[in-house]
This record gives sequence, C-alpha cells and structure tokens, in this order.
Amino acid sequence: MSNYTELDDLIISFKDAKEAENLAKQERITIEESIYTLTKGDFKKTEGTNNISGEVEKMSVTVGFYLKFDQTELDLLYKTGTEVEKSIFPFKQEWKCDVKMLKNIQQTSPELYKKIQTAMTVTPKKPSFKVK
Repeated sequence: MSNYTELDDLIISFKDAKEAENLAKQERITIEESIYTLTKGDFKKTEGTNNISGEVEKMSVTVGFYLKFDQTELDLLYKTGTEVEKSIFPFKQEWKCDVKMLKNIQQTSPELYKKIQTAMTVTPKKPSFKVK
C-alpha cells in the first residue's frame, strides 16, 4: 500500500524533468561543440557574431575573449609609466579595462600594449548559439 501524495508525485516528476533537462543540456553542449568545430574556420570575426548557414537552416555563433589582468602588475605598470602613458592608461580606478581604449592602444601604441600584455590573461569566451 502506497502513501504517495500529490506532492510526492510532483517531486518525482520534478526529479525526472530535472534529469531530462541535464541530459538535454549535455546533448546541446556536445552539438554546439560540433557546430563550432565544423564552422570556426569560416568565421569572419574572432570577436562578435558570425552568421552560419546550412542548406536550409541558419544560426548565429557569437565568439570572443575574456581579459583578466594581474592587479599588482598593473599597479607597477601605472606607477612606472610616463605621464603620456598614464594619461591614456585604459583602466578605471580599480584597474578595470576599457576594452575600446585597449584596442586603440593595440593599434596606435604597440610598445605600451606589449607592457600591458604582461599583466593580461586572454581566455576565449564560450560561443553562444541562437537559432534564426
């Protein structure tokens, strides 16, 4: 004789749905990895949204990088920099990067950019996918 209540049934249904969700998520991630591997050579942009198409279906893949900076290294770089370098230093008070300014420095001041790179770690972002 079972004493299952409606709540027990809902909890069991929740567990089943959660397990199915986790399996579907893992399947989606595997498919995303396959799509990325198959199409990344065709991307026009290394940062931003790339549109890809099969014969029938279309989707976009957004890619990019995370930048992480060593705060101690940035402190030293700022303290030992020239006044000109300090005036265009691409970080806010807490050494948060102004990415637009950093990209500008990469183009216009390669020597300063090389110095900044000593405090920078670049990590690729996980691509995001959107069906159109």
